[in-house]
Amino acid sequence: MTNVVYNVSASGPFFLSYEAMRRFNNLGYKFPEDVPRHHPLLIHLYEKDKEALQGIGCRLNMKEIKGCIYTIISEYGKEKVKEPDEIKWTIVSS
Repeated sequence: MTNVVYNVSASGPFFLSYEAMRRFNNLGYKFPEDVPRHHPLLIHLYEKDKEALQGIGCRLNMKEIKGCIYTIISEYGKEKVKEPDEIKWTIVSS
């Protein structure tokens, strides 16, 4: 099982606090390029103190996924974590 952090607020996009971004930068990670939503440090910081992790206008949540494949769908900043079996795929016949 894998945990994924995402934004459930429509008030703003996924955004970490300046302190959280500083911690990633001090460890050599460039946020958000080097930090996927399932990054172990991101999960640790969420579990330790999600309020201190959240940036302005952002309300974070965490979802445990069954496998190792996911996508994040965003509408007006509010996000949903989807796994392959939750997506209605269109099949093109030839």
